This record gives sequence, structure tokens and C-alpha cells, in this order.
Amino acid sequence: MKQPLWGDDDVIHYIKQVEGSVKENDWKNATESLKKAQHAWNKVVMRIQFNAGQDEINDISRMLERAHGHIDAKDQIGVIAEMAEFRYVWAEIGH
Repeated sequence: MKQPLWGDDDVIHYIKQVEGSVKENDWKNATESLKKAQHAWNKVVMRIQFNAGQDEINDISRMLERAHGHIDAKDQIGVIAEMAEFRYVWAEIGH
């Protein structure tokens, strides 16, 4: 359910792009990749809403929003921490 079905719903792909851009201090691309990750998340959440807990869904949505704040502040550590937590919660969905 959470695996990509189309080219623009690969959440993990975009999260990896965010991480790579942040590590290179490319804040513009980090912002664009995070927007794509949120767009992908909005598609995936419709498919997984019955298999995932509401807390997990809310946690991921909050993490993506907080990541925007970290990117705006050019806070590399904050973004990397949010993305690590995102990966953890993502892995738990459906288990």
C-alpha cells in the first residue's frame, strides 16, 4: 500500500533527495524535494489510511511540516533528525 504506484508518489525517493540536498547545503532543492515528498505523502496516505494508525499518519504529517521550518532556518541537523524519525515511522506503518 505504501509502495509507489506512480512516478510521483515515491515518498522515500523524495525524502532521500531532501537529505542529499541538505547535506550539500542546497536549500532550494531541499525545499522543492520536500514539497514533492509532501505531495507524494498526500497520495499515499489515502491508500494507507485504513492500515496505518491515525497517530502514525499525524506524526508523519507533522514531521514533514517541521522539516519545512528546519529548511527555512537552514538547520541541517534538524532536517536530518526529522528525516530519520520519518524513516522510522514509515517503516512501522503496516506492521
